[in-house]
Amino acid sequence: MQVVILAGGRGTRLREHTQTMPKPMVAIGDRPNLEHQILLARRHGFTSVLLLVSHLSDRIESHFGCGQRFGVEIAYCAEDPPLGTAGALRHAGALLQDRFLVLYGDIFIDCDLARLWAYHADGRALATLVVHPNDHPDDSDLVEADSDGTVSAIYPKPRSGDQYLPNRVNAGVAVIERDILAMIPSGRDLDLARDIFPALARNGRLRAYQSAEYFKDFGTPERLAHARSDFESGKTARQNRSYPRPAVFLDRDGVINEEVSHLSKPAQMELIPGAAESIQRLNEAGYLVIVVTNQPVVARGECSLDGLRLIHNKMETLLGRKHAWIDALYFCPHHPDEGFAGEVSELKFDCTCRKPKTGMFDQAVQDWNISLAGSYCVGDSRRDIVAARRVGIVPIGVRTGSACRDCDALDSPDLLVEDLEEAVEIILASSGRVLS
Repeated sequence: MQVVILAGGRGTRLREHTQTMPKPMVAIGDRPNLEHQILLARRHGFTSVLLLVSHLSDRIESHFGCGQRFGVEIAYCAEDPPLGTAGALRHAGALLQDRFLVLYGDIFIDCDLARLWAYHADGRALATLVVHPNDHPDDSDLVEADSDGTVSAIYPKPRSGDQYLPNRVNAGVAVIERDILAMIPSGRDLDLARDIFPALARNGRLRAYQSAEYFKDFGTPERLAHARSDFESGKTARQNRSYPRPAVFLDRDGVINEEVSHLSKPAQMELIPGAAESIQRLNEAGYLVIVVTNQPVVARGECSLDGLRLIHNKMETLLGRKHAWIDALYFCPHHPDEGFAGEVSELKFDCTCRKPKTGMFDQAVQDWNISLAGSYCVGDSRRDIVAARRVGIVPIGVRTGSACRDCDALDSPDLLVEDLEEAVEIILASSGRVLS
C-alpha cells in the first residue's frame, strides 16, 4: 500500500522554526513530524512512501534517504515552482499506484489508517476524506455528509456568521483513486480542498470518514506548542481508535440546550449557560462526548429529518463558537403511539433505539470503541437513567430539564445535580482528569 505525503510546505507562520527547514520537518517530541507520519503509516501496513517535496527538499532527502532504516521504500518527486496540493499529485502521476493514501505533511496525526483504507475500499467513491470535530470550526473548511457517508457539500472558510453547519473539518488525510488525475490539468496550480474535492462532492463521488482521533494542524506557534504538549502527555496515542476510550453520553434537551416542549425549529435551539464550557472540559480531558436523544417530533410530523439536521447543525455551531464539540450524535426519530395529526406512519413502531432502550448506546459503543468502564450518562429523565443502568454506566441527573421528576426510588439517578457544569466537575474529579 502506498502513502503519498505532501511535504513541500514553507510554514510562513512558523518562521522561527522554518527558516532553515521545511515545515514537515518541524520536531514534535524527539523526531520530525514527517518521521512520525512515516512510522505511523508503516505500522498500518503502508511500506511504499512517495514524498512530494519542494521547499528545502534536500533537508528531507538527506534525513530519510531511501527509507531503509525506517522499514519503508521512499521515492521523491520535486516540483519547482510549487503547483498546489492537486497539481503536485498530477505532477507525480507516473509514480502513483491505483489507490493511495494522502497525508498533509504539516498535520500531526495518530489514527487507524488501516481502518480508513478498508472503509474506502467498501465504497465506490473516488476519494474518502477524514473529517473530525475541532475547537476552531469557524476558521476551517467544513464538510456535510449524508447518513451513508456521501459528502453532500463542502463549505470553505470564510463563511457568513448566520450559517449553521456541522462541526466536521477536513483533517488533511484522504484515500484517493488514481482516476482522480483526469480531473487535474497538467501544469496547473490547483488545490485538492478548494478545486477537486468540491467537484467530487457535486458528482456524489466523495465520502467522509468520521474520526475522533488526533489531528492537529500545527501551522501557528500556539498550535505547535499544543501538539507538542499533547504528544508528551500521551494524549495523542490515547485517542487512537485502537485504544478503548471512556465516553460521556449526554441527553440533548434540558442538558445541553434549554428545554422546549416539542422543539422543532432551529430558532428554539439555545444552549444552557455553561453547557458549552462544560463540554469543552470533557473534550480537553479526552472523553468522547456522545449525544443520545429521543426525537419523536419526526414521527409525529412536527419536524422533518432535514429540519432536525438544521437544529443539530445550530447546536454544533453554537458549541464550536465556544471551542467545544460533540464527537457523535445519535437520535431516535420513532414514536410507538399513533393518533397525531401529520404523523409519519413508517416511523410509528416500537423500536430498539428509543430510550430507555439501549440501541443508541450500543451503536455508539460499536462505532467508537468505547470503554464502558469509566463512562457516564448525564440526563434529566427516567428514560436516561434506566438506559444508563441497562448499559452499565453511571447515571447523573440534572435539574436544568425535567429534573428526573418522573423517576421513582427504584430508578433515581446515582446523583442529582444542578446542571451539566456540576456533573462535569464530579466526573472529572472522580476520574482524576481535572485539568490544571
